[in-house]
This record gives sequence, C-alpha cells and structure tokens, in this order.
Amino acid sequence: MSDDHEDVPSDIDGGRAASGREDKESASRTSSPLLTDEQLAAVSDLSSSAKKPEKGRFARFRDLHGRQKADYFRQEFMWPLIGIVIAIAMVISITTSIVSSKSKKTGLQIVSFDTVMTPAQADRLATRLNQKGTKEKICADPIRFTASYELTGQASIKLRLDASAGSVDVVIATASAMKKIAGQGYLAPITSYAPKPAQKTAVSYRGMYYGTDSGKHNKPGKGPSKPYALPLSHSANSSVRALRSKDGQQLQIGVFVKPAHPTAVKNLIRLADIR
Repeated sequence: MSDDHEDVPSDIDGGRAASGREDKESASRTSSPLLTDEQLAAVSDLSSSAKKPEKGRFARFRDLHGRQKADYFRQEFMWPLIGIVIAIAMVISITTSIVSSKSKKTGLQIVSFDTVMTPAQADRLATRLNQKGTKEKICADPIRFTASYELTGQASIKLRLDASAGSVDVVIATASAMKKIAGQGYLAPITSYAPKPAQKTAVSYRGMYYGTDSGKHNKPGKGPSKPYALPLSHSANSSVRALRSKDGQQLQIGVFVKPAHPTAVKNLIRLADIR
C-alpha cells in the first residue's frame, strides 16, 4: 500500500511539468512578432492615409499659388462656369420673352427669318399691311412683323416656345424653311384659315410624327402630309406676288398652331388674295 501511495505524486509532478512546458511554448509563440518592422511600417502608413481623405478640388485650389492657381482654375472650373452662365442667360432671355409677350396686348404677330428679309424690310411691310389692314379691318391692334428669328440655335428654341405659347400667328418663309417648320409640328393645316379659292394652291409638307407620350420617338418631317402653306406667288395682289427672299426665292405663308388672333389670320390671308 505504501508503495502505491508514493507513485501518485510522481505522476502529478510529471503532468505539471508537461503543462509548464506547453505554457512556455505558447507564450514564446505569442510573444514572437507576426510581422516584420517593414510590414508594420507599411500598415501604419496605410492606416494613416486612410484617415486623411484626399483633398477636393476647392481645397487643392486654395493651396496653390500664382500661375499654378490660374492654370488649375482654367482646367477645373472655367468651362463648367461658362456653361452655367450661358444656361442662366438663356433661361432669363426665354422667360423674359414669354412674360413680356403675355403681358403686352399685341396685334397679329407675323414671323419671318433673317434669311428672308432685313428688319427694315419687315418694318416697311408691316406699315403697308397696317395701312391696308385698317381699311380691311384685319385686326383691332397693329400688325407686328419680326424678321429676327432663325432656324438654328437659341432663336430656334425661342420660336418653339413662342409657338407653343400662342405668341406668334403667321409665318412667311421660303419653301425650304417652311418644310422644316412644318416638320417640327409648329404649323396648323392652312385649309382651316384660307378661303376655298386659295386652298386649291396649298402646298403640302410632312409634319411631325408623334410617338410615345414622353416624346422620345417623335420624328420631325415623318408625319402625314398635309397642306400647311400657300404660295404668295399666286396672289392677285402684285405687291404680295412680288415679295421675294433676300436671295430671290419665292415665299409662302403658313399659320402656327393655335394662333392668338385666328380671325385676323383669316382676314390677312383673304387680303393676300391667293388663288
């Protein structure tokens, strides 16, 4: 019995020794570095750079001086600012035009283009029309004639807005311009405003093809062909028949969709005496 009792502590001491060796090995493993000094430095750099976000364009601009600042401004800010200024100017111009056209009581508004006649020619024609219009009682207010429109650029946008707002009534243009205006969907069928003798001479053009409600599939000049204009060369009035564009082309007359003065439009076309 005494011998067996003495063997037990021996086994316990052996287990404790083995456990001690394992603890030392574990401690030695945990105390040894997992990364080298270079790797630790790289990790530190990455963490510090992540904490400091990249400077924005305005912050970089403030840090620059002299010519560098001017070059950076031209490269990063100049063209966007120019675009913003142009957009604001267009909005102001178009808005002012619409507001003024609605606020003023205007007479029959006839549109022409700079390629057809000069503003001075337009004024002389308006004077003659007003003299005849007073006798024929075309319109209670003076007939207004403008030749400042174009078919491209900002003037084209203005024409579209004026037509949709009902600020213009009649257009006088060459055949090529009239085809483009009709193709954009600006014109009403001339048969709604012309007397029957004039309807026989009407010129047809293809209007706007309207697709979806969003307008994404609208196709200018792909719609049905309708009589949109009358040739002034068929007028019995010699002064009307003699009207030509600046390059000698014959002219036509058309009516915008939903004119503000429909009765005056009919009277004007009747005065033109197209047969």
